[in-house]
Amino acid sequence: MEDIKIQTISEGYKIEMNSLYSYRFKNASPSGKASKFYIQLKTVDHSKLDQEDLDIIHSNLIPSWDHSSGIPLNNITFDGNDTENPQIILDFNEDVTIDVHDSADMKTVTIRVTTAQPPQGAGLEARKAGELALPEAPLDQPESSLMREAKDALVKPDYDAAVQLYLKVLLTAQGELKKQARELLGVARERNKQLAHAAAEYSQYLKEYPEGPDADRVRQRLAGVVTSTQAAQAPLKEPAGASRKIAESVWSSQYFGSASQYYYRDMLKIKGSKQNDTLNNLASDVDINGRWKSRDLEIKARFSGGKTQNYLSGSKNENRLSAMAVDIKSKKLGFYARAGRQTLSTGGVLGRFDGVHVSKQITPGIKLNVVSGYPVDSVKISRVITQKLFEGINIDWGIPKARWTFNTFAIAQQNSGLTDRQAVGGEVRYFDRKKSLFTLVDYDTYFQRLNIASTNMRYTLPTKTTLSLTADYRKSPLITTNNAIQGMGVANISDLKSTYTRKELRQLAIDRSTNSKSATAGVSQDIRENLQWTGEVSVSALEGMITSGGVEGSNSTGPDWTYSTELNISNLIKEQDSLIPGLVFTDAQTYYDYAFNLNARYPLTAKTRINPRFHTDFKDTKASADERWAYRPEMRLEYSLTKFATLEIDGGTEWVSEIASGIKSKSREMFITTGYRLIF
Repeated sequence: MEDIKIQTISEGYKIEMNSLYSYRFKNASPSGKASKFYIQLKTVDHSKLDQEDLDIIHSNLIPSWDHSSGIPLNNITFDGNDTENPQIILDFNEDVTIDVHDSADMKTVTIRVTTAQPPQGAGLEARKAGELALPEAPLDQPESSLMREAKDALVKPDYDAAVQLYLKVLLTAQGELKKQARELLGVARERNKQLAHAAAEYSQYLKEYPEGPDADRVRQRLAGVVTSTQAAQAPLKEPAGASRKIAESVWSSQYFGSASQYYYRDMLKIKGSKQNDTLNNLASDVDINGRWKSRDLEIKARFSGGKTQNYLSGSKNENRLSAMAVDIKSKKLGFYARAGRQTLSTGGVLGRFDGVHVSKQITPGIKLNVVSGYPVDSVKISRVITQKLFEGINIDWGIPKARWTFNTFAIAQQNSGLTDRQAVGGEVRYFDRKKSLFTLVDYDTYFQRLNIASTNMRYTLPTKTTLSLTADYRKSPLITTNNAIQGMGVANISDLKSTYTRKELRQLAIDRSTNSKSATAGVSQDIRENLQWTGEVSVSALEGMITSGGVEGSNSTGPDWTYSTELNISNLIKEQDSLIPGLVFTDAQTYYDYAFNLNARYPLTAKTRINPRFHTDFKDTKASADERWAYRPEMRLEYSLTKFATLEIDGGTEWVSEIASGIKSKSREMFITTGYRLIF
C-alpha cells in the first residue's frame, strides 16, 4: 500500500488505499454493523509477478495513515500471507458499516465508513449567520454527560463553566469526542474574551486535525481571533482582504508513521540429508510522514525504507528504499509537484522511479502532467541509477463531476544512448457505486508493437450480486530495448553496443518479448449478512519465443484454465471471527492441480487473536507418472500491547512428497516469523 487518505464525508469517513500493485476487490465481511472487517482482494496478474514483487506482497504490515481525522479506527492491517488472495483488515473502536469498491484501474480500494454519530461538518454559512454548531457527544462514552453540561453552559451563556467542563472532558476523551471538545473549548474561550487562549486551542486543533471541512472552519475561527487581537492592539482600519490573508498564513503540521522489526527463519530437510537453513534474517522497516498545511498550500514529505540483516553464510545485508519524496500542492494555482523516489502507474509510467512529477490544472476538466526520471528496478537499489531516463507528458481530462475520465499520454525512455521505449496510449475510466470500467492501451511506436491492451469491468446487481470481467493482452516482459540482454550474460545494454547494431539490438529485444493473454470472469454473492460466496474462472496462455542471438527459444504454454470457489463466513462462533474455506482446480497444458485452502481468524480475548491456516494441493502431471503432494499448516498469534503496538509470531511446516522421473522424495520445511509493529 503506497498511500492512505482519510476524508470526512456526510455519513462518516472515506478511506482511499492506493497501491503499487493491481488488486481486484472480491468481498468484505461481515456485511452489517461490526467493529472488525475483513476485505478480500485478488492480485491481478499474479503469475506475472517476479519473486521480489511476491516478497513485497507477502507481508503483514500496518501502513501509515493520518490519525487526526477523528475516524474511530484503531488500525489498518494488510495481510499478504496468501499473495494471490491478500486481505485488508479494519479494526474500529466502535460498530460501523462499510461499503467497499475498487477503482476502475484496480490500484485504489475505496472504503466508505458510516458511523453512528456522523462527524460534525457544518459549513461556513452557519458561522456567517452567527450560529454555533454544537456536535452531540457519542452517547456510549462516559464523557458525554459532561459534554451536555458544557453545551448547556455555552448556550446559557456561562462561559467560565463551559471552559472548565471542556477541560475536564479533554483529560480522558479520545477520537471524535476529543476533536469536538478541543474546538468547542476554543469557542468558549473566544466568547469569554480569552482571545490568546482561544487562538492556542484552535492552533492545537489544527495540529491534531488539519484535514477536512471541520479544519477549514477552525482555521477561519483562528483567523478571526488573530484579526480581533491585532485590531485591539492597533485600532486602524483593516485593509480589504487582510482577514483572508491571515487565514491563509496560518500553518498546521502533523507527523505520523509506522515501524516494524521481524525475524525470519526457514529450515529445509530432505529425507536422507541434513537440515539446512534457507532463510535467516532480521528485517527492520520504517515509514515516516510529515505534512504542513495552510489554507492554500500543502507540503508533504515521506520516507519509507528499511534494512535486512542476513545471517546465512555468504549472504549480504540488503537496504530497501521504497519512497523518499517531497510534494507541494497549491489549491489557488491548481499546481502540484513531487520530487524524489515515488510510484506512478498512469500516464505511461510503469511503477517506481527517481524523478519529478508536475501537474497543472488548466481548466476544471483538464489537467496537464509532466513526468521525468530514472526507473527503479528494485527497492533494494537505494541509490539513483542514471542508465535509463524517461520523459513523458499526459493529460487527464473529462467533464467535471462526470463519471467518465480519460488520460492520453506520450512517453520516451533512453538507455545508454539507445531508444529503450517510445510509447503513446491512453486510459478510459468509468466509476460509480454499482459499476466500473477501466481500459488501458499502450502502443510502442519505436518497436511498432502493441505493448498492453487491458480492460476491467465490474457490475453490482440489486440482488447484491457482483459480476466482474478482466481481459488482458501484453508483451511479456513489456517490450524495451533492454530485453536484448536476456541470456547474453551481460548486465547492461551498453555491453552489447560494440557487438550488435541498433537494428540488431531492436530485433533481439523483439525476440525476447512474447505475447501473454489472460481473462478472468468472476461472481460474488451476499447470501446473508455473515455469509458471502465467490467464484471465478480464469484462462491464460503464453506464446513461445524464437531462438536468436545464441539464446535458446521457448515453447508456448496454455491455454491453462483455473476454477476457484470460496465461502467467506464471519461471526460463526464468536463475534469478529472469520472462516474462509476455498477450492481451486487448475487444468493446465501439462498438469492438473487440486488445492484446498482454509483461513480462519478467532479472537481469544480483546487483545489476542489467532489465525490458523491450512493449504494442501495435489499436482498430477498429464504426460507421465510424476506427481506432488503438499500439506502446509500454519498458525499466527497477534497480541495488541496497546492501540499502537502489536506483537506477532507466525509459524508452520510444509510436508512434500513427490515422484519426479520415477524417483520418490520427501521433504519437510519449517518456518517461523516473529516481530513487532508500531504506529505513531
